[in-house]
Amino acid sequence: MNPDRVFRAIAVLRIVLGTIVLVQSFQALLPHETGLHDGLLAHVLPILAGVEILGALLLLLPRTAWLGARVLIGVFAVAILMHGLHGDLNVGGLIVYAACAWVVLASTSMPRAAGAAA
Repeated sequence: MNPDRVFRAIAVLRIVLGTIVLVQSFQALLPHETGLHDGLLAHVLPILAGVEILGALLLLLPRTAWLGARVLIGVFAVAILMHGLHGDLNVGGLIVYAACAWVVLASTSMPRAAGAAA
């Protein structure tokens, strides 16, 4: 496969992941009518969403994508743990997000072909 195509594909993955995580993080901060976010989670969720927003913004910038990917992997790990502690094992999306962030992180240490922008 052509290295330029690989780096362009990873750039698209980085932009899509960053955008989706950014939107969903802001949605998590919106008030909810149900009692899903009661107790400790009500205090942890804004912090987790804020760090997630920071990670997504860093991910969207090519020069800081490696840092954003690291931040997001950590946030996703904590979110998976929090879901598990609350008995919610529906964490497949978070695992996919973490895998995408890992691909972006791995691509930042790959040598780039001339003119490729990931």
